Amino acid sequence: MRRRVISLGSILLAVLALAVVLYNATLVDRATRGKRVVRLKGGDPFVFGRGAEEVLACLRAGVPVTVVPGVTSAVAVPASAWVPVTHRGVAQEFHVVSVHVAPGDERSTVNWELLGGSQGTLVLLMAVERLGAVAGELLRYGRSPDTPVSVIADGTLPTQRTINSTLEQVESCVAEEGIRPPAIVVVGDVVSVAAEITERLSVPTIGIGAGPHCDGQVLVYHDLLGLTEGHLPRFVKRYANLSREIRDALESYAEEVRSGTFPEEQHTYEMPAEELEAFERSMRSPSRSKASDHATKTSSTAAKAQAPAPRSEPPLRKTSSP
Repeated sequence: MRRRVISLGSILLAVLALAVVLYNATLVDRATRGKRVVRLKGGDPFVFGRGAEEVLACLRAGVPVTVVPGVTSAVAVPASAWVPVTHRGVAQEFHVVSVHVAPGDERSTVNWELLGGSQGTLVLLMAVERLGAVAGELLRYGRSPDTPVSVIADGTLPTQRTINSTLEQVESCVAEEGIRPPAIVVVGDVVSVAAEITERLSVPTIGIGAGPHCDGQVLVYHDLLGLTEGHLPRFVKRYANLSREIRDALESYAEEVRSGTFPEEQHTYEMPAEELEAFERSMRSPSRSKASDHATKTSSTAAKAQAPAPRSEPPLRKTSSP
């Protein structure tokens, strides 16, 4: 009796093909019953989303179709991690590759020799579990071992995390960090551009917050992703109606930001109830500067007596906006 060996991969592909047929049949069936059918997909339906297959299935059955373009994760996820897929003087091309089958697999249609010899950005989808094989092929066909690589897991989600490595070391780095799918891998010098962006964003800056949780106080703090130094003069001037103590605190923080000697602890400062209420209104307003001006004009006589008149210009060094 002859035995036939069937690989698990072949079984999974057969199941997936059957699922696609059932999806298409369901779309046509519901539409021909007179229902309005929406096939909702993540990303862009025409980028590894089988969107064209489903459109053709409907049109062949006489069902009219409208397609709403989306934003593919191949571009959106790198952008969420500050990685540009193209950058002037660095990369003028990018390639999006699905690595659901590994290099060397007979089902693969990817020209790894071409990608290895290219200087363009590579965006690899479904590549985490085959990253070693991919890196090996790219190194084999000419990519430098020091080529920057960024692996972005859980893109755009609260659990998003990014690790940066090199083509030679990325496989071991991913294993050490415990990165699991879903993740997108970006290969190329654009990763260095992202590194510079994140480095500049990591310089602590200042901000202020107010609300019911403050119990009549305004919290002055530094925030890794808050205002940039170029915004500081406008920021303090915009809230010129604040009491001199608060303004002085902001100005002090501005100087600490510039010198790099900002304290680790947070500071709170008492604020009169009327002024806090006006400040909260200005924080909620679409145009904070107008809200602040209005709050200044409408504050009570008692509140004005407690807060000295604001200076016309805060004593901050002039900087240009980034």
